[in-house]
Formats: sequence, C-alpha cells, structure tokens
Amino acid sequence: MAGIAVTGREDGSSALVRALRAGTLDVALLSSAPPFRAPDAETPALEIEILAERGLRVAVPAGHPLARGEYVDVADLHGRPWIAGPAAAAGESPTLGVWPGLDERPETVLVARDWLAKLALVAAGCGLTTVPASMGPAVPEGVRVLPVRGGPREQRRLLLARLPGPVPGPVAHLAGALRAAAVGS
Repeated sequence: MAGIAVTGREDGSSALVRALRAGTLDVALLSSAPPFRAPDAETPALEIEILAERGLRVAVPAGHPLARGEYVDVADLHGRPWIAGPAAAAGESPTLGVWPGLDERPETVLVARDWLAKLALVAAGCGLTTVPASMGPAVPEGVRVLPVRGGPREQRRLLLARLPGPVPGPVAHLAGALRAAAVGS
C-alpha cells in the first residue's frame, strides 16, 4: 500500500498506552513481563495481540570474564554495575536493564533510554544490561548476549496494542508488517 507515513515514538509502555487512549498513536508495541497483566484497566479494553514471547538475556562486554562461557549463572550477576532505562533508575521497575529478582539492590551506573545506546555502553565496558533474546541481530561488535541460568526463567512478551474498533487500511498494513517482523526475528 503506497502513501503510508509511519512515525515512530519510543517511550515506556504506560506512556504509549496513554497515547493510544488519547488518539495520538494508532498502534503501539508494548513489552510485558510476568504475570502478564493487561496494560491498563481502562474501558474499553485495548485490543492486544501477542507478537512474540522470548526469554530475557544479559548483554556483557565481549572481553569481560562473564563472556567466556555459553551462559551466565545468576549468582555471577551479583555486585555488577548495570546500565538501565530511566524508569529503573527512578526505582519504578528494576526490570528495565537490570536482571530481575536479584536479592540485592543493584547498582545502576548509567541510564540510557534506547537499546542501542545501552548496548554501546556495554561494548565500552561500562556495565551489563538486559535484552530480549530477539535483540541478537542488532548487537554491536564488542557485546555478547547470553542466557542466564539459575533463578526463575525470565520471559517477555512483545504486544501489539490498539484501540478496539475498525482498523483503517494503513494501520492494518503496518500491523501486518510488524507481525511479519516479529515472526522473522
């Protein structure tokens, strides 16, 4: 379909849901962590489609001792410096860049909003960060993304959200492209 203009916007899931409700976004990609609750309690309920469910990983500098193996043990994450998103730094959610469930107060040494900035900081040796398994193709040189063993299995869902009702053609076309990209990654 020709003539579609797509404008991207990065923000936290709650801000994206507010933008959907306000009508400033047609669709939003949201991340969801267990226990996988609805993104808000407003009515009408948003139309939610699960695009992917994947495990959470840890990104470490390629030259770091943790990068030598094929996985990282959760116990080896204790006392490490973390690169987190703004919400994690404000104490809102420890899962945005910091391994969830650590039995200590993790040290957030740097805050970066977007994934590529976090990964560049990891490559520079500034700390560790969490990433979804699907980030593999976007990882820059100097970073290894590894599964974590021990502790609970950390899963994340990628959701496509929109207001209920008829779907305009361009929005349906964009949603289809997002579905295809999620399946291909």
